[in-house]
Amino acid sequence: MAASADARPAEISIASSSDARAAVAAFDAGRQDIVIGEGLAGLGEARVGARNDALRLDPLWGVYGYLVNSRNGPTADAGVRRALAMAIDRPALAGSFGLAAIRPAAELVPSPAGVAPDWLRLDYDGRLLAARQLLAAAGWTAERPLRLVLLLPPGRDHRAVAERVGADWARVGVLLAVTEVDADAFDKLVARGDFELAVREASLPVPDPVALLARFRCRAGPYCNPAVDALLAAARTAAPDQRERLLAEAQAALLAAPPMIPLFTP
Repeated sequence: MAASADARPAEISIASSSDARAAVAAFDAGRQDIVIGEGLAGLGEARVGARNDALRLDPLWGVYGYLVNSRNGPTADAGVRRALAMAIDRPALAGSFGLAAIRPAAELVPSPAGVAPDWLRLDYDGRLLAARQLLAAAGWTAERPLRLVLLLPPGRDHRAVAERVGADWARVGVLLAVTEVDADAFDKLVARGDFELAVREASLPVPDPVALLARFRCRAGPYCNPAVDALLAAARTAAPDQRERLLAEAQAALLAAPPMIPLFTP
C-alpha cells in the first residue's frame, strides 16, 4: 500500500523542566503528552494537579532521608546523629502521604536486605528519652538547644517532610531551619561539604545493596569509615552466603555512626 502524501513520520520531542507545577499544568492543558518525574519532588503537584486516571506511581528501590555532615559541625558527633535518627516518628511521617508505596524506613537498605538499628526495639517514647540523653551528653540541652539547617532542593514535598521531621526533633530540643536552593547550587554545596543536613534520595533501578551502600565510601562523600569500605569491597566478590554476612556487618557499622538518617522508601 502506498503511503499517503499527507503522512508524516512520528516525532518525539523531549524537554526538561525543574518546575514540577508548570510541567503538570502543561500536561493538563494538553501541551505535553507525558510527564515523567523521579523521586519525591513534584509528587504533591502531580497528585493535586493531574487527573486521577492519568497518574501512575512506580515505587523505587531505595531510601529517602537526610545526608549528615559527619566531618564538621555538631553533626560530626556520632551520638548526635544517632539521637536525630531515633527521634523521628517514621510511621506517622510515611502515613501522611496516604500511599502504600511509601513505607517507613530506619534502615539504610530496603528490606529484606536491610539491617535495623538497635534502637528500633524501643517504643517511640523510649527513643525520645534515649535521644535526649545522647544530646545532653554532647552538651545540648533545653537551655542550649541544638540548631541545625537542612539543605533542600526545589519542591514543596521536600519542605513538607522537613516540617514534620522538624516537629519531631523539637520534642528532643533540636531546632531545625531549612534553606532551599536550586538543583545546581544544591549539588555544589553537598559536593563541597558545605551543609549540616541535606536531602538524599538514594535509589536504584534494580535492587543492589552493595551499590546503594557504596555511596557511603570514603571517597564518595563527607563520611569515611575504612572498615566499611573493606567490608563492601569484600562483599562484591564474596559467595552469596558470605556476601549477606559482610553486608550485614557493613550496615551495622554504618548505623552505629550513621552517615544518613533514613526516613522512608520512596
